[in-house]
Formats: sequence, structure tokens, C-alpha cells
Amino acid sequence: MTTRETTGTDVIAVLIRNLVEIDEEFERVAKPLEDRRRRQRETLRDAMIEAQTVEVVDEVSGYKALLTHQQADRYVAEKLVPMLRPEMIDEVIQTVVDNKAVQRLVDGGILTRRQLEREGALIREPKTRPFIKLVPLKGTRP
Repeated sequence: MTTRETTGTDVIAVLIRNLVEIDEEFERVAKPLEDRRRRQRETLRDAMIEAQTVEVVDEVSGYKALLTHQQADRYVAEKLVPMLRPEMIDEVIQTVVDNKAVQRLVDGGILTRRQLEREGALIREPKTRPFIKLVPLKGTRP
């Protein structure tokens, strides 16, 4: 191994140790606070729902709590199509595969994963970017 490779490996080893140290500190300090914060938010939400209020001001802290609902837009294809010119329909309306229905066919033996992959009907793609997972070499982490 060359000096450059050794140095690169040494740097990586130090980075691993630093990440292990940060993870351990997070578990010891931040994780309990994160759990308390989540429980407190849930309790506040439940209290506001029970009180049937969507906004409460706390003068002492100088904050207000708002009970809001997240919304997502959903377009209704049957109502949208008549509003579009014919050349716009293919751009806007798409056929979607029902993954659960296909899985039922696989579970029922009508299709196989190997067959789906061979025919190009099943493509395996990563869901997210790769991530770092630290695994202790021996036993459990301290």
C-alpha cells in the first residue's frame, strides 16, 4: 500500500470514529429531547383538538400554536380531460400501474418476478441516495 492510500484509509478511519462518536452523543443527548419534543407536540395537538380551537397564543413565551392541516392537490382526470385540447391530454394524463395488483398476480403464481424482469416489466431502482450505516465489528455499540 502506498503512503497516499494509507493516508486516505487513515482519514476514512478517523471519519468513521468521529461519526460513531457523534451518533453516540446524539443517542445520549438529542434523541431523548427529540422524543420529548414529539410527545409534547402530540399532547398539544390533542389538547387543541379537544378544546376545538385552531389557534392559541401564549403571551409568556411570545408564541402561538396553530392547528393546521397539510393539503395536497389532487386533480380529477374525468373533470380535467374536457378542459384540455387533444394534444395536451397525453402530456397531462398518464396510465399508472397498481403495484399491489401486480404483487397479487405474483403471489398467485400468475406472473413471476423473473419473468417480469426478463420482459422489462420490472425495473429495480434505488429509492434514495446511498446512506452510511455504521455496524460495530464486535458485539453491540457501547
